[in-house]
Amino acid sequence: MKKVIVAIGAHLDDIELAAGGTLAKAVRDGHEVHMIVMSQSGYADYNGKVMRTDEIAMQEGRNAARVLGCKDLDILDFSNKDIAYDSKAVEAIEKRLNIILDEFESLAPLYNFSSILNSSRPLNIKFTLIIKSLI
Repeated sequence: MKKVIVAIGAHLDDIELAAGGTLAKAVRDGHEVHMIVMSQSGYADYNGKVMRTDEIAMQEGRNAARVLGCKDLDILDFSNKDIAYDSKAVEAIEKRLNIILDEFESLAPLYNFSSILNSSRPLNIKFTLIIKSLI
């Protein structure tokens, strides 16, 4: 049974480091993998010294997604250091999930994405892997 797998990470490289092998295997096994990253992931230390620009981080993320065989990588524009757990973040993720699953709209109502995301855990955890089985 083919699955659509959506990996959600706070920063570029979180998904790859935490679940890259699993996602590559899923692609090899014929499943469809999508990645959603909450921030462009450039980083400056607390003294303001730029350690990685947004442009470099996004290029590295695109390269990683390509190597893993992901169907797409959606990079959102939330603040790198302060991804809040609020309605804007939840709605942004839900919007992307609905776009990804649009071709399977007859199954989408069976799965309530908001209830998964609307938990007591903050969104800036390293990653969340959501698997939606398709018939």
